[in-house]
Amino acid sequence: MRQITDWEDIRPGDYWSAHGDAWISRAIQWVTQSYWNHSGQVIDGGMVQEALTTVEENPLGNYKEAFNKGNLIVFRSQSPRTATLVALAKSRAKTGQPYAWAGTASLLVFVPLNRFLALFGLQLPTPFRKWEKCSELVLTRLRSQVLLAEAMDRRIPDLDWVMEVPDQDGFTPKDLVIYSLEACKTHPS
Repeated sequence: MRQITDWEDIRPGDYWSAHGDAWISRAIQWVTQSYWNHSGQVIDGGMVQEALTTVEENPLGNYKEAFNKGNLIVFRSQSPRTATLVALAKSRAKTGQPYAWAGTASLLVFVPLNRFLALFGLQLPTPFRKWEKCSELVLTRLRSQVLLAEAMDRRIPDLDWVMEVPDQDGFTPKDLVIYSLEACKTHPS
């Protein structure tokens, strides 16, 4: 796993978390107690896929200023290129899918509640989970890379964590950064 520190080194398959200042960004930061409030993935053609009002494809260049200011953190796994490309094609099929507004709003209650219940080995499902939020979209893509690599008789040690996330519904941009930074330490590329 590698954290990308040079803008010119970003390529399809990389994924990221960002810090924003919009009111919804601040609300997400407050609920998750995190600096990070949004996630996405780099796809081909200088575009990113992210869940905003729908699952959208937007220019990567929209995030260059945030990257330069340290408000965008980018990661690259050691995934086999074939698994990455197939997972990206699968992700692109989600473009236009609605965003999980009700599920995201329910996180105001369920993230703190489930973190407390986890102390006792309990977990409640987050309601209104028909669609994925931004960090789940990235997690789903990373999981598909792991499964594709395993089908190719390959293992991606730096992405082992994606199959062990205990609460996909409550998975946040903060969690994405924490797990990824830990993978950078234990499985540097």
